Amino acid sequence: MFIQLIQSGLAISAGCILATNLLLTYVGEDRPGIVQELSALVSAHGGNWLESKMSRMGGRFAGIALVEISTPHVEGLRSEITQIPGLSVYLEESGVPETDSDTLAYQLNIVGLDRTGILQEVTTEMSRQSINVIDLETSVRAAPMSGDKMFFADAQVLVPSDVDLADLHDRLDSVANDLGVDILLELSE
Repeated sequence: MFIQLIQSGLAISAGCILATNLLLTYVGEDRPGIVQELSALVSAHGGNWLESKMSRMGGRFAGIALVEISTPHVEGLRSEITQIPGLSVYLEESGVPETDSDTLAYQLNIVGLDRTGILQEVTTEMSRQSINVIDLETSVRAAPMSGDKMFFADAQVLVPSDVDLADLHDRLDSVANDLGVDILLELSE
């Protein structure tokens, strides 16, 4: 069993073997076997795949993964994983996640005719309120009847508990009216 050391992102077991959490980001030409190659190298170095998000976009495959590996094996993994042909990989040590005790989790949805600047305008207003976007997925798809390009965004955001929610809703409504989109902000369950 591992005990997290708060400041360093390291773990220590009963046998005093230090472990490091690494954040891997990767992108390359999409092809079969990328995930297998990455996970095989992590496993070969005694690492444990903790969580990840991956997607194919524009003919490229990109992802981010959090892995735990014993500290003496970090450099070996770094050396080998960055040599996978056709894949750019970046590794960074990850600290212990901060708690978000002074925030409330909300679901944000945006839908409207596609145009330049929708995401920028909405996130600018949220940034002014110190709202943190922690997960975001966007797409542009044809509307069912008209075929017009529609912009869709789904996000998980953390709203500081001291934000005036009525004022926030008013500000987002103003942005929505200016952009001609619908913005829905609801407390996550």
